[in-house]
Amino acid sequence: MPCGCLGGSFGNRVRRTQSLGPPYGELGHQGVVSTPEADYPGTTKGLFFVHFLALARRHLPEADVATMCRTVGMPARISRFGSYPIVPYTAFQELLAQRLYPQVELTEGMGLLGREAFLAFAGSVAGRVVTALVVRDVPHIAAIIEKTYRTLNDLGEIRTRHVSRTEFVIEFNRYLQYPQHQHGLLEAGCDYTHWHLHPKLTIRSFERRGPGRVIADFDIRMIDSGTP
Repeated sequence: MPCGCLGGSFGNRVRRTQSLGPPYGELGHQGVVSTPEADYPGTTKGLFFVHFLALARRHLPEADVATMCRTVGMPARISRFGSYPIVPYTAFQELLAQRLYPQVELTEGMGLLGREAFLAFAGSVAGRVVTALVVRDVPHIAAIIEKTYRTLNDLGEIRTRHVSRTEFVIEFNRYLQYPQHQHGLLEAGCDYTHWHLHPKLTIRSFERRGPGRVIADFDIRMIDSGTP
């Protein structure tokens, strides 16, 4: 079974995320031709870097974590409130997923780390505000999710599209992150906030060009489960 790294009120209810794509044996960090980082200009907040470094140090020897940081070019100094390049962040997560969840494919491991990413958000000031909101109106929830994504990340085009009174779709276009990672993050968010939504992932395209260098088009359909 995967490492039991997830905490919080939903830590004991981890669901297996959708496993799509080749096993990480085919996605190794050695012998891969890397494309220029300028082709992947996206950024994410330092609070996520800090969380995953702490997670790695809880479960791995410090020497291993230091090697991983050097391998991916992790920034030497990280502020929780700063914005940092997405490539080292994703590359570090790829290595971490292989170490923490060796029994599953990389894509599934990235989904489990997506749930961890929500924990990082939930512990931030913005996260505490969002998760404290008592909201059941689906259009309102869609607006909150879209605004939060735009505030925390600059990884591609994202917009919400309403389908019905109880359903909406989050469209991710040319997005510089694993689709399963975002699915896991939203899955954990729905558990944590008790919004009673069920996220369903549909991948339209996915390409990995090197360590931490992914680009994808995908949709996550958020469906009201009707649970009171």
